[in-house]
Amino acid sequence: MHTSKLHPELELSAALYGALARKDAARIESLCGELFEFDPKSLTDGLDEEGLFVRRQVHEALDAALRGFILAEGADCDIWRRLLLPADVGVFTSGLWSANARWLRTTGSALPDTNDEVLEAEQLERLDLAEQARSLGRYCVVNDGSRAIAVGAVFDVLEKPLWPFLSSWLVTTYSCSPGRFTSHEAAVHQRTGLDEWLSRAECSGVQRAASPLEMESAYDAAYRADLDAKRIAVAVQGKAMAALFARLATLAPRDDALFAALPKGTRLLVAPNWREGHVSHRCLAPLLEGQRDLGTTALVIRERGSKERGPTASGWRNIEFELPGGTHQLIELGTLAAALSARQAEFAFFPEITPSNSSAWLAMQRLARVQATGYGYPATSGLESVDYFVAGAEVEPAGCEDAYSEQVVLIPGLGVSCSEPPAPRNPRTRPLDDPLLRVVSAAGIRKLGPDLLSAWNAVLGGCPSGTLDIFPAMSVRAAELHLPHLAKHLPHPQVSLHPSVDRNHLIDQLADADLYLDSYPFGGFNTLIEVVASGCPFVTLEGGQARNRFGAAILRRLGLPDFLICHSWPEYIAAATRILTDPGLRLDLRDRLADRKAVLEALADPHASAHFDAAVLWMLQQGPRTTPQPAAAVQL
Repeated sequence: MHTSKLHPELELSAALYGALARKDAARIESLCGELFEFDPKSLTDGLDEEGLFVRRQVHEALDAALRGFILAEGADCDIWRRLLLPADVGVFTSGLWSANARWLRTTGSALPDTNDEVLEAEQLERLDLAEQARSLGRYCVVNDGSRAIAVGAVFDVLEKPLWPFLSSWLVTTYSCSPGRFTSHEAAVHQRTGLDEWLSRAECSGVQRAASPLEMESAYDAAYRADLDAKRIAVAVQGKAMAALFARLATLAPRDDALFAALPKGTRLLVAPNWREGHVSHRCLAPLLEGQRDLGTTALVIRERGSKERGPTASGWRNIEFELPGGTHQLIELGTLAAALSARQAEFAFFPEITPSNSSAWLAMQRLARVQATGYGYPATSGLESVDYFVAGAEVEPAGCEDAYSEQVVLIPGLGVSCSEPPAPRNPRTRPLDDPLLRVVSAAGIRKLGPDLLSAWNAVLGGCPSGTLDIFPAMSVRAAELHLPHLAKHLPHPQVSLHPSVDRNHLIDQLADADLYLDSYPFGGFNTLIEVVASGCPFVTLEGGQARNRFGAAILRRLGLPDFLICHSWPEYIAAATRILTDPGLRLDLRDRLADRKAVLEALADPHASAHFDAAVLWMLQQGPRTTPQPAAAVQL
């Protein structure tokens, strides 16, 4: 491919190959450092074909420099120390390079599948620290977990100074790389490797340094049925990342005057995305009306240049900040956290705690005497600094406390409520018994796992006149990148992927659809409200944790048939096929959902705010959690 202009990254890549030819170690290290400065996440954010080509060249050039020179067998330079050993503050100075294999896979490079690197305990055992480091680095820079390695055996023979790097690579790469889509075996290799690492991290004191990139893995783990999301959240966010932030916070300048206007003992809503229309606001705003009326302050902190824009939700007293990106963001967050702690707030509620914004980092600090979170992100934070998780009695199963590091407080109802979604702009025009059937999903890319896609393929296979439209809320570039991986498990020809559509357009499609397919292991809530409010039935697979139980709770609230709530993939496929092949059943389900007002009234809880206020009062009376292992869930 010929590029229309010489991209800066391509120019640097060419210079890197030149430095490799001259064996100019200083220049090679300098150029690698410059290339690491480019954020590879731009791969999924609007890159055209030319840009994708450039990024592939960049990561292949980095691979050539790392495996062919810096980490080559017998290399006489010691650059490996700066790559594989953490700095004094416990962070890897070039943490991005350890995820190079992930980005090679994402850009379509053949290297993750064609390289001849091996990582075997028997081989490592014979090497000294420097050669172990180079061998480990050569393997990690080009492999993303699609191949099996004996993680436990490798840890047993690896020099302890290298344990932090191996841990960081496993976490950063295994749970996030699209390599898990390449085959069922690849997903098994990744799960097994993470399980072996977790066993040592929990029981053997595996030393930890960290890269901020690891935060994404804790987030991604909740979207995979084959990973223990709580164990990963505790190990990554609760241990490694919390320790990293604490160390970086010591470098932050103090400015306790930042929040001088906040009265001591105040209540905080720490919500970077607290704006009209955001998913966390849509499902939690009705619960928090009482706290708003008490004068709770919404703390809205956004990364400078973030696309998450828009005014803070109306009616709230708020304080807003913008932060730079990168490590500087963490240091500035340390300043903010210290200033907030100085105000001695009485209560802080985090509607969501996710690494996609500043909420996770701030939740690692004790900003208030009592701290809690809820279903804005329906999975545990893994943080000792978060005392309580406010959940819904109609959603959580018996023994739900096992899925949380927080003390679970069950309030009556769903633990969320629904804001009325926009109505379809046009009524359905197709006849309800139309032989051409439309199936729809709005599951995002993280939710589209191999098992789910295979189930959808089976549903379409049992309905020759059916089509499936997927609206994954991703950029066109991201859709193109993931399409080959998705097609391996969903090869049916009647599938269409529709990236980047607005909410109103999606709702119009729901009104015209015959069936919506909920996702698993991370199902929907806000979208399912839009589905039934548009008159469309859905099937769901109910699991053992909140993130895969909202669909079942909604169906039970509406009194819809039990067969729509499935407990295995065969049941899920059979339920969807039954609806699609029975016109009378489709008409009956549509008729039950025809009264939009009645549907929304059944799902809205007029007492939701009072239930939440009672939970806050109880939590304040109990005070901060004093034991690391929470007790059984408390139902109010």
